[in-house]
Amino acid sequence: MFDARYTVFIDNRVHRGVPGYHVVMPLKLEGSDRSVLVNRGWIARSASRTELPRVETPQGPVTVQGVAIVPRLRTLELSDTVMEGPIWQNLTIDRYRAARPIAIQPFMIRQEGDVRDGLVRDWEAPDFGIDKHYGYAFQWFALAATIVVFYAVTRGKSKKEPHG
Repeated sequence: MFDARYTVFIDNRVHRGVPGYHVVMPLKLEGSDRSVLVNRGWIARSASRTELPRVETPQGPVTVQGVAIVPRLRTLELSDTVMEGPIWQNLTIDRYRAARPIAIQPFMIRQEGDVRDGLVRDWEAPDFGIDKHYGYAFQWFALAATIVVFYAVTRGKSKKEPHG
């Protein structure tokens, strides 16, 4: 069962140009004293930052389908104040353990599927930096082509000039 008391709203998450939060909630594991964090999805932020959005939370045992991930810092932090009550800039397992009095697993579940709870689960595909590698390859091939053209032009001029 989800424990809404320890919900964390991860700030500055934008979906289709709309600012909002990722909603992270611990899920008590059946037959265990431990919980696992579940990123349940995205929800739009209200007009006032002091008013948190209302999140529908199922009561009783639930089955969650998703992908296990290890959350990492994603947003640059310019302040030591990165956790203000339930609104956090970033979430890591160590930070959550230090701030909340419950035992949690060393990973988080990124929930998938249509649960009809008002949360958006349109997750970004993992960025492996492939576009950056294509950029590097283009840069090196362009440099090689420039060197070949430079060599051909300077070598051609030296053959045409009469020798003294």
